[in-house]
Amino acid sequence: MTRFEGILATTSDIGAGRGFKKWRPEYYDFFQDRSIIIIPDNDKVSRIFYRDIGNNLAGIAKSAKWVILPGLKEHGDITNWLIQGGTQEELFKLIEKAPEFPLPIPLEDRTEVNLEEILGSNLPPEEMLIGDGIMGTKNYSLIVSRHKKGKTLFSLNLALNLISKTPFLETYPVKKNCKVLYIFSESNIFNLNEVISISS
Repeated sequence: MTRFEGILATTSDIGAGRGFKKWRPEYYDFFQDRSIIIIPDNDKVSRIFYRDIGNNLAGIAKSAKWVILPGLKEHGDITNWLIQGGTQEELFKLIEKAPEFPLPIPLEDRTEVNLEEILGSNLPPEEMLIGDGIMGTKNYSLIVSRHKKGKTLFSLNLALNLISKTPFLETYPVKKNCKVLYIFSESNIFNLNEVISISS
């Protein structure tokens, strides 16, 4: 850490290029109930990396603001801004007007995917947990229906099949035993007990 003109400052020890996945959850403890100002370098990788961190800090820090320094060249940072004549007074004015997290991802920072490149990339087939294409190991599944149509019962049966490696819907083979974390947040323990009794 360093102190610049009375402002406590720090930076990431992993670098934006290594990605948000390298950021450790315990880092957030240092920002608890603090007023945070995030100043990214002037490049896409840095903006995406620090925006992800800022959006997560929104529920932890006392406040979290996003400051974009004007007049920077590509890959420029606050050091370059100061060399160019930036002052503490200007920085405070930028902070005062800065938006607070959480922030949406602007169009220019979103990743474009070329369908032709994907089709021609010869990617290996994804490993399946259930059947041939029912549920993979690296994707997300969304269960949707109207109210009281059996989503909870369906999900619990799915979880039990994954735990016990028994066929899903008595039809689709489960490829391996899995550990399942089921978060039942829509009701109480009595309702859950009733649903489990029905499913078993």
